[in-house]
Amino acid sequence: MKKMLTLLFVLLMMAMLSCAVAEDEPTWYECGDFYYILLEDGTAEISLVKLSSNHVTVPAELDGHLVTSIGEYAFEYHTDLLTVTLPDSITSIGYMAFSECFSLFSVKLPDNLLSIGDKAFFSCSALSSIDLPDRVISIGDHAFTCCDSLTLIRLPASVTTVEKNTFDQQLIHVSPDNPVLASIDGVLFNKVTKELIYYPRSKTAANYCIPQGIKSIGVSAFSNHPYLTSVTIPDSVTHIREEAFGSCSALSSIILPDSIVSIEDYAFACCDALASINLPQSITYIGFQAFYYCDRLISITVTPGSYAEQYCKTLELPYIYPDTNDWLLN
Repeated sequence: MKKMLTLLFVLLMMAMLSCAVAEDEPTWYECGDFYYILLEDGTAEISLVKLSSNHVTVPAELDGHLVTSIGEYAFEYHTDLLTVTLPDSITSIGYMAFSECFSLFSVKLPDNLLSIGDKAFFSCSALSSIDLPDRVISIGDHAFTCCDSLTLIRLPASVTTVEKNTFDQQLIHVSPDNPVLASIDGVLFNKVTKELIYYPRSKTAANYCIPQGIKSIGVSAFSNHPYLTSVTIPDSVTHIREEAFGSCSALSSIILPDSIVSIEDYAFACCDALASINLPQSITYIGFQAFYYCDRLISITVTPGSYAEQYCKTLELPYIYPDTNDWLLN
């Protein structure tokens, strides 16, 4: 009897949980080529699009509801889509909304757009230009990566938040009125924190000199760059963030100044060509797998008694002292 009551209790709980999940799922409505859901404020969010044409104009209203958002995955993988025009009522574009629309070459963004979500235009390889409205505030992670035809992005004064890996090869031009961001020769900086945010992979020069005054090298700032063989870091830099130089396959030379305090996780991971590096005495922290898969790194110069020396000993990395070969001069 007890077993039967226990079984009934379990079945009842499963049924209640199933009903709760079902109640939490929004109702989809259909209007023409568009499926949508209603948000809490009564406005509509596009959930899915049926392509009856390669050129889509999203209406400002669906069944009398103002359209304010393009939901996640709404246009994803519509490989025949060529152009999209969005109404000014839309304020947000969601996660992967236009991801992998390989033929999409033109998007008319609304004047009232405030946010562009993660991977919103990921791998839109035909997209050659895009105008960001003057009200956009944030652009998500990987929003414009793998957009091979997109060579330049202009950021208006309103954009104050750019996530890591938002771009990969586009040169950046920032409005001089922007209070937070700035660009120098297509490279993106945070002028408040003095951080280098992003270095375009389209830059083919072998060498780059970071401007004096920069204090930190941002997360993934140089990652996966195929051409850089050397980077000059000024003595104003104190922090090298996570994956800052990760997978820079050609990077063979980098000199760290005595100002460096921390090197974060995977900062130089998979730098296949890096053969030597000097870790100054000023360093007080080196993160997890900072030199992971640097197979050619056979010479790390450290100061006796320093944090860097202990780091190398702990991980059994080969190291030398600055004066190791002074005996040759005596």
